[in-house]
Amino acid sequence: MIPGDVHASLRPNQDGMESMEGRIALVTGGSKGIGRGICLALAERGAKVVARGLRDAGMEVIYSGLHRTPSQIARTARDEDVQVVGLSILSGAHMRLLPEVVAQLREHGMSDVLVVAGG
Repeated sequence: MIPGDVHASLRPNQDGMESMEGRIALVTGGSKGIGRGICLALAERGAKVVARGLRDAGMEVIYSGLHRTPSQIARTARDEDVQVVGLSILSGAHMRLLPEVVAQLREHGMSDVLVVAGG
């Protein structure tokens, strides 16, 4: 199995749905709305679910605006001394942006910052 290739280890269960038995799922924004629904669906398929809502955990959320470059995001993260960077998946650009943001954070000496994506 290729690391990160979730589909390679999924097995259909009796309902024809893919089993998540023995897997751990990390869901951010899992305390309400769509995120909560995702948590419930994963749990029904056998996953152990770790869910957290950042605001519910007492974190302050800093909005840096739309259309920021990975470098701008990393600089804001450094300047604000953040622990987590959240990226929106709504534009579809997250597949390109995520690795670039991680690389920029590393260049700024922030390799311990958690980067999450969600809608």
